[in-house]
Amino acid sequence: MNEVGQFTETRAQQAIDDCLAAYKACLQTAAYCANQGGAMADPHRLQLLHDCADVNLATANFLTRGSRFLSRITEVCAEVSEACADNLSADEHDHPQLRVAYAACQRACRSCTEFFDNEVQSNEDVQREEALLESFPASDPPPPPTEL
Repeated sequence: MNEVGQFTETRAQQAIDDCLAAYKACLQTAAYCANQGGAMADPHRLQLLHDCADVNLATANFLTRGSRFLSRITEVCAEVSEACADNLSADEHDHPQLRVAYAACQRACRSCTEFFDNEVQSNEDVQREEALLESFPASDPPPPPTEL
């Protein structure tokens, strides 16, 4: 396997690991918050934790399969993970469980953003190469410059 393929494979595996860690941390944190009650069990927070867990699990599955929808789901996963981390940021210093989820969401957001940015760049490179091939096919080289 070439160096670029290995890099992409390593990046994908890191994103899978980070998404699965966020999935687990968000589910555990939702249960913790529900058990704490009061402001910790705010319905908006619980829904966000469950949304984050669900999208991270789905993203890990899409990454594992190499789905053609990777760029779209990693973008959504980064957005939801960032929103979840933002929601936890005010309380994460007071509760170790929230700190775990906050850090996991930050890592998942970073991994998905990096993976998404890489996918978008790869797609742009492929489109650029295809456009060049269409405009200058190998069988029809451009004419030589004319002399004045």
